[in-house]
Amino acid sequence: ALAALEDQEFTDFVIRTNNEERKYYYREFEKLGLRYVRSNGNFVLVNIGIDSSVAEQEFLKRGIMIRNGEDFGLQQWIRISIGKAEENRKVISILKEILESS
Repeated sequence: ALAALEDQEFTDFVIRTNNEERKYYYREFEKLGLRYVRSNGNFVLVNIGIDSSVAEQEFLKRGIMIRNGEDFGLQQWIRISIGKAEENRKVISILKEILESS
């Protein structure tokens, strides 16, 4: 962790990539008509309109871990960590499948 913090070029790359991928999620959520909370962190929180624990299980079946919002009283919200571009596109693809089948 200390080495990463001392590598300003790497830190800048991670921050820039995270910001770009967060914006990708926002665009996709808007296309899907989903409400979300804007964040400055490495995750996004989105209301998917269905039981988040069901969605969590569906993601797990496809090899993706997300967090459901039930522990926070947010039964229809999920928390998605921002990953690499290809990982984020896979998450959106799976989310679309889940929403279409519900």
